[in-house]
Amino acid sequence: MKSFARKLVFLFFAFHSLFAQKSQSIEVFYVKDSNANFTIDSLEAKSKAFNVFENSRLSYGHENKPHWLRITVTNTDTIAQKKLLEVDYAFIEEVNLFLVQNGKIIYKSDTIGWKYPYRDRFFKHHNPVFPISLDAKSSLNVYVRIYRRYISVIPPVRLWDEPDFYQNEINRKFNWGVFAGILLITITFGFITFLFLKERVYLLFSLYVLMALIYALIDKGFFFEYYNDGFLGLYKKNVRQFFMNLNILFTLLYVKEYLFPRYKFRSWLLYMYRLCIFLCFLAMSFLWYERYAAENNIPITEPSSLIYPFSFLSPIIFSFFLVFYSYFKKIDRVASKFYMIGATPIVLFSVLTNVRHYGLIPNFWFLDTEGAMVSFVFDVVILSVGLGYRYKILRVEKEKLLDEKKQSQLLVFEKGLELQNQERSRLAKELHDGLGIDISIIKMKLEALGLDLEKKGVKARAFDETIANLDSVASNVRSFSHSIMPPDLEKNGIVYVLESLVQSLQKLNTNIEINFTSNITKKLKDDLSQNLYFIAKELINNAIKHSGASIIDVELMHENLQIELIVSDNGGGYDFDTSIMKDGLGLESIKSRVSLLNAALTVVRKPGGGVMHKIRISENI
Repeated sequence: MKSFARKLVFLFFAFHSLFAQKSQSIEVFYVKDSNANFTIDSLEAKSKAFNVFENSRLSYGHENKPHWLRITVTNTDTIAQKKLLEVDYAFIEEVNLFLVQNGKIIYKSDTIGWKYPYRDRFFKHHNPVFPISLDAKSSLNVYVRIYRRYISVIPPVRLWDEPDFYQNEINRKFNWGVFAGILLITITFGFITFLFLKERVYLLFSLYVLMALIYALIDKGFFFEYYNDGFLGLYKKNVRQFFMNLNILFTLLYVKEYLFPRYKFRSWLLYMYRLCIFLCFLAMSFLWYERYAAENNIPITEPSSLIYPFSFLSPIIFSFFLVFYSYFKKIDRVASKFYMIGATPIVLFSVLTNVRHYGLIPNFWFLDTEGAMVSFVFDVVILSVGLGYRYKILRVEKEKLLDEKKQSQLLVFEKGLELQNQERSRLAKELHDGLGIDISIIKMKLEALGLDLEKKGVKARAFDETIANLDSVASNVRSFSHSIMPPDLEKNGIVYVLESLVQSLQKLNTNIEINFTSNITKKLKDDLSQNLYFIAKELINNAIKHSGASIIDVELMHENLQIELIVSDNGGGYDFDTSIMKDGLGLESIKSRVSLLNAALTVVRKPGGGVMHKIRISENI
C-alpha cells in the first residue's frame, strides 16, 4: 500500500513537472468596494488603498460587496504583444475588465459571469478570459471588478502568453483525463462487483465516487458549454452543487452499508439517519427553489438562506459521527479505521485550504489541484482496499458458516446412518433368528402331522404343498434378511460378503459376467464395511438394471494406506451429476455415504464405453 501511494504521488508530480505551463509572474493588488460605488477615477486616486493580493480569500456572509484587482502589465519588447488574463474561477456572478493607460479607459469589457451565455463570450472558455493587446514599449493598468454573492471569493488571476495558455489547456485536460480514468476504472469495477455479488455496498461506493468525479470535473469547468443554459431546471452554478449533494447522499448511504451491514440502528440513530437523508433531498430541492424564486421575484430571507447550508452540512457531520460511533462502539473498528485513514487527506485539504484563504498559512502544492487529486485518489484507493478486506472477511465468515452447517448435517447424517445400520442389523437378526426359526418350527410340526396322517392312510398332499410354501417363505425371509444386513458382515468381513453378493447376482444374471478382485486380508472396521457394502451393492445393481453392460468388474484394494473400491462396466455410461438431479435417490445415498467416510468419489466415462466409479478412502488398517 505504501509503495502504491508513493508511485501515485510520483505520477502526479511527474505529470505536473512535465506538462505544467507556468503563467507569467505578476503583482496583484486588491481593495474591497464596501459601498459598491468605486469608479476607475476614484480607484486611480486611491492607489494606496490597495493591498497586495497573495492568495484567494473567502469572506462568509450575506450580500458581499465587490472586490477590485489592479495589475500593471508591461511590454518591454520592441514589438506588440498579445496576452490573456484569466480569472481562474468559473462560478462568479460578475467580472468586468478595464484597461487604463495614462489615466484614461481605453477598453471596457462586457460583464462576464456564470449567467453570461457561453456562446456569446468573446473568448470561449469556462473561466472569464480577457485578451489584452500591448503596444511595443508600453504598459497598462488592468482593473478587474469581481462580485460573488453569499460567499465572495477573489480567485487567482493569471497572465499568459497566448501559446502557453493553449498548451496549459491541453496539459490540464490530460492530467484530469488520467485522474478521471483511474476513478472510472474503480467505478466500473464496483458496478461489476455489485452485479456479481448483489451487495449494495459496492453499488453505493461506485455512485459515491462517480458523483465526486462529476462534481470535481464541473468545478474545474469541464462540460461548461453543455450546462451553460442550465441543467434539469437548475441554475448552471448549481449544477455542480447538485452533484455534490448527490455525493453527500451516497456517502451517507455508503457509510451506513459499509460500517453497519448487519447492525440494527437504535431508534434515535435511525431517526437521525432518516432525517439526514431527508435533508439531502431538501438541500437539492432548494437549488431548484433558488431559480424559481429569482424568476418570480420572490425574495429569499436571511433565515431561509440558512436552510441550504444546514441541510448541506448536517449529513456530512452525521456521516463522520457514524464512523466514530462504529469505532468506539466496536461495531466494525477495522472498517472505521479504513474510512478514517482514507478521508484524512481530504479533510486536511479542506481545512488547510480555508486556513490559507485567510492568509494564515502560505500556499504550497498540497493546496493546489495536485493536492486535491492525490487526496481523493488516496481516499478511493483506501476505501477500495477496505472493501476488498471486508469482502475477504465476509467470505471467510460465510465459508465458516457453510462448513459448520455441513459438519452439522454430516453429524446428523452419520448418526442417522449409524442408527439405520443398527436397526438393519436388529431387523435382520429378528427376521433370521425370530421369524425364520418360527417358520422352521411350524414346518417341523406340519411334517410330523403329515407322517401321522400317512400312517392312518390319509393322503397328505395339501400338507406337502403347505410345507413347500413354507420353504419358499423361509427362503424369501432369509434373502430379505441378508439384503437388509448380511449376517456374515460382522463375522467374516467385507471381502467374504462381496464375494457372496457377486456369486448370487451372477447366478441370477447369467448373461452378465461379474468379476470381483481384492487384496484385503484383514477385517475392516464395521462401519466402514457396512458403508462399502451398500455402495458396492447399489453400483452393481445400477449397472445390471440400467447400463446394458455385459461385463461388470468390482475391485476392493488396499494400497499405500488407502482403500479403493472400484466398480466399472462396459455399458452405455451416464452422467453422474445429471442423473442425481433427476431423482437419483440411490446415487444420492452413495454420495452421502462417501461424504460420511471423508472419501473421494470419481466417476469417469470410459472411452470404449461404460463408466468407472472409484471411491478412495484414507484408512490405516
